[in-house]
Amino acid sequence: MKLSVIVPTWNEAANIEACVSSALQCGAAEVIVSDGGSQDESITIVDAMNEPRVRWLRSPSGRGVQLRAAAEQATGDLLLFLHADNRLPVDALEQIRIADWPEWGGFRQRIEAGGIRYRLLEWGNAWRARVRSNVFGDQAIFV
Repeated sequence: MKLSVIVPTWNEAANIEACVSSALQCGAAEVIVSDGGSQDESITIVDAMNEPRVRWLRSPSGRGVQLRAAAEQATGDLLLFLHADNRLPVDALEQIRIADWPEWGGFRQRIEAGGIRYRLLEWGNAWRARVRSNVFGDQAIFV
């Protein structure tokens, strides 16, 4: 299974390297960063990674527009849409392979912040995904 990870960006210099690195570590065949007009060093950081599996494209701004532009260029059998401030687990590709979703899915979210508020948010997002089949972008949607 060839995995293409698509990351929409707009001024994500603080997050992009860790995000892309997490996608590569889980076995992504390609990572496409779809930039919506960043004014920071986001693209410079992507270029400096000097990784042949990573490329970027300039897109009109707007998350949906950026996702579509990258999806149209992706070569993978499986697309995974990942927010730049998110990280994939090392075993993400294996989790996708064994997922009990017929055509699409998302990951269980873990927020790196303390407090009951964040645990409740994680629980609520997992419930919404499981019961209502409604996954948000912060859960890394795959199709």
